Amino acid sequence: LRLVPLVYSSSRRSPPYCNSTMVVALIRSLNPTVRLAPLRTYTPARFSGFSQGGGCKPVTTQRQPRSRALSVSTKAAMSSSQNAMVIWLHGLGDTGAGWHDLQYLLGSSLPHVKWVFPDAENQPVTCNMGMTMPSWFDLPDLPIRPDCREDAPAFKQAVKFVSGLVEEQIKSSGITPERVVLGGFSQGGAIATQVMLQYPAKLAGGVNFSGWLVDPASIKDIVQPANKETPLLWGHGESDPTVWWACQKEGAPLLKELGVPVEVASYADMGHSACEEEFKDLAVWLARQIPPIQ
Repeated sequence: LRLVPLVYSSSRRSPPYCNSTMVVALIRSLNPTVRLAPLRTYTPARFSGFSQGGGCKPVTTQRQPRSRALSVSTKAAMSSSQNAMVIWLHGLGDTGAGWHDLQYLLGSSLPHVKWVFPDAENQPVTCNMGMTMPSWFDLPDLPIRPDCREDAPAFKQAVKFVSGLVEEQIKSSGITPERVVLGGFSQGGAIATQVMLQYPAKLAGGVNFSGWLVDPASIKDIVQPANKETPLLWGHGESDPTVWWACQKEGAPLLKELGVPVEVASYADMGHSACEEEFKDLAVWLARQIPPIQ
């Protein structure tokens, strides 16, 4: 028997984690001698909903070898007119390439922005039965709820790594920190929020799409004065089965109590995904936080 399962990325499909991983584990537990072909990863065409009238054609991206190196924007080089930067972190099982289309979707209104899409390294993920996939840090449980378990040491290590990526990009680009927005989706949104709050230099803002606060009880202890008043845009689907909407409803008020200016947006009938309205909100917010320098 030879099975060739497909694993769908977590980026914007609902539900985000294909049960084929569970099927593979079940088959192996029932018959350890069964021969399974290596898992192939399928990345669907991105933003297919914008292919008509939105000026953005669907793009099918292909997986690249994982490493700690950055997967930088598909632009060949930084333009001299780019004086702001968005660093965007993907979700569990995805790669930076899975979000490249974001720069084309919003690029016409933000031509002065450089886009950077780092890759997480491959590592075993507990909630997916220990299977190896791109992940910023380990997740013990799914779905993510406000009271779910966390792997604190792994998360702290990921925060340190991403902080280093931000510093590296700031130095290499020459763009000042106050012109840099750090954002992400799902797991990427969770770590982007944490890194923004404890980054030592003032940033332009943070974006948390369908993410959560990791260890919310300790947030007040890690917020740095430089970014205590840095704006955060938090978007979330009200029907999200993977990262519960309750994470936003409970997490945003905690940040507001600390003085962090959080702009909350929720989207009816949206699962663990993103929608046209959310991207429009992001474009408006980015134009306000990192306007072009005249």
